[in-house]
Amino acid sequence: MSVCQSLKTVKRLTSNTLFFALGMLLMINPSVADQLPATGCNTVSLDRLSTLQATARQLHNLGQFDQALSTYNELFLAVRLNDGLFSEQQLPVLDRLLAVNIDLSAWDSLNQYLNYHEWLTHRLFSKNPVALAEQLQVNSQHRHNAANRLEGPQRSWHLVQARTQLWRAVSALETLPDEADRLPPLWLKIANFHYELTHDSQRWLTSFENRTDEPVMISGWALGGDEVEQRSYEIGAELLQKISTYYRSRELPPEIDRYFSEATLISLQGDWELLFDQPQRAKQFYREALSIASRSSCAVDIREALFGQTVLLPVTDLGLGRSSCSETSLNAADIPVGLLFDNTETNRYRPHWRTLEDLDE
Repeated sequence: MSVCQSLKTVKRLTSNTLFFALGMLLMINPSVADQLPATGCNTVSLDRLSTLQATARQLHNLGQFDQALSTYNELFLAVRLNDGLFSEQQLPVLDRLLAVNIDLSAWDSLNQYLNYHEWLTHRLFSKNPVALAEQLQVNSQHRHNAANRLEGPQRSWHLVQARTQLWRAVSALETLPDEADRLPPLWLKIANFHYELTHDSQRWLTSFENRTDEPVMISGWALGGDEVEQRSYEIGAELLQKISTYYRSRELPPEIDRYFSEATLISLQGDWELLFDQPQRAKQFYREALSIASRSSCAVDIREALFGQTVLLPVTDLGLGRSSCSETSLNAADIPVGLLFDNTETNRYRPHWRTLEDLDE
């Protein structure tokens, strides 16, 4: 739908939708709009679009963020002129606009674009669960990137919002049994968000768990720190068990070593216990993983891949795709016994396999 066609449908828009769409248009610098065709029903040439895109990306890569933002804004308006206010073609440009706003620490503008991205995603893909889930993950990733640049309440708010978007992606995919393989990686990401929020410097700031519309603290809504940690631990443990159960119930491709897969999943459960200061429970999972790995023809390679190298926790990738001994072996460095547990943050590293028998009871 072009802008001209969109004008004919304005009367059919709700007042909130109209206000939101017009508000996004007004965010663009008027001087940028002046560079585009003067007549509202004109379009921008493909050559011009290509030039804008290449220029904006180059400026961004060079770290010239202000200029990149201005050019991406021009490109954004041009795409909307060509393809309409509700076009899917906006999404790649929105993705770059979000990234530039994060680089500029332009938080107010970022929040408006994030809200617009979410609104457009639901409008475009409400009947396409896979596409909806993919764009919700994009939104979540930008929120996580923003959280990594922030502190205090704003950081906590973005982390909760990022996790919420993943839960929405899960809900969308659960309507399609044939897409179930997409769920376990999302469950792992959600568990990691629970860990990150629990150990955030503002872990007591949990009003966002219940009221996530605004990045402000509401007095009296917070749970105690211990309650938050216990809740996060239980949810994460449940999700990791769900991942393990899912793969155990599936028939893996013949080229995948099932012992490696099972040992990996059990190791992740051990990681969760270690992250929440339960080393004895972690050791039980790790020993079970080693026992399962010993049944494989790649036993030595699996042991070295899982417990023979420095593994920083939490692990962010399930890593179940290795299909041979050579792919399983990661050329792990020779780590002296106990070295990882000499670290000041021992719960952030998986132990070397030789230390598992020597941990303090």
